[in-house]
Amino acid sequence: MPPGMSRRLANLALVATLLALSASGVPQEAASFAATAGKLASKSAAGGVDFRADATKSGGWAAEWAGISCASASRVKRVKHPAAQGRRAYRLRVNDGDDSYGERCELGMANTDASNINRVGGSRVLFHNGTESWVAQEIMLDRHTFSFCGTECGLDYDGGLVQQLKQTGACGTPANGIVVRNLPGEGVVLEHRNSAENDCGNAPMKSLWRVRVRRGKWIKILQHVRWSLDPGVGYIATWINGRPMQPSLDGRSKRLERTGNEARIHTWTLKGGPGVDRLPMCKSYPCAHLRSGIYRDPRVRGDSVVYIGGTTVASTRAAAQRGAFTR
Repeated sequence: MPPGMSRRLANLALVATLLALSASGVPQEAASFAATAGKLASKSAAGGVDFRADATKSGGWAAEWAGISCASASRVKRVKHPAAQGRRAYRLRVNDGDDSYGERCELGMANTDASNINRVGGSRVLFHNGTESWVAQEIMLDRHTFSFCGTECGLDYDGGLVQQLKQTGACGTPANGIVVRNLPGEGVVLEHRNSAENDCGNAPMKSLWRVRVRRGKWIKILQHVRWSLDPGVGYIATWINGRPMQPSLDGRSKRLERTGNEARIHTWTLKGGPGVDRLPMCKSYPCAHLRSGIYRDPRVRGDSVVYIGGTTVASTRAAAQRGAFTR
């Protein structure tokens, strides 16, 4: 097959899928897919970008994400203000007592029907064993509406996961995720949480680093991930607002590899086991996917709102940063 032909065929298949969805009258969010199909396919091939979900495509969340896990679709809105970059951002809201396989409202690229994954890019929106990805996005915790536990939750002063690098399917805790906490004497922080095992166990996660952030301000998250079940191979390096995160807390027990201004913390970045889906678009099992929003302990009292903008996954740092952070 000539160079680039597989990519062109994949793009043509995506366009055909979107046109078919539009013609069949599936959910309202997909009503304008036919008009944007060409734009989606051309953007996907540009500059090493695997996918970009920046809230700007007509058709709503369904034009960019495979699915949502929220008590109601009305919990997800595209808003013009605030917007990190571009014209819009997503606003996700969890109300006290919401239930969608737990108290959550998340955008996700898997854990939905395979047809939904194919609708937004198929294998391009998954993370495959043995590959590397650059993940970039901006998030903002609402200045007035974001709630936290005291000491009654499993993790003290927890506000929930705002990002998951989650295996496809169930299989216990995510391999890696970022939580937000409101610590006495320290204030609001982001904290990287790492699964205690690479199988389908559900033991308490470990914290690899912690950094202070401010509500009502956009937070730039950049991650470089090597996807593997083997902690000797897999790693994750993270920058928050341009600052490389150094291992602290439980992260001090992990092997650290420094490359340029990267602090690569070696750990498993995938999980394997009977609960992990074997999806046909997963080229190298097991696979993972991105989830963004709020997933919290039901003992949190009060509502929470988070904004998400610029989400870009790419094969290079430059492409990820350009997609997520360029205004």
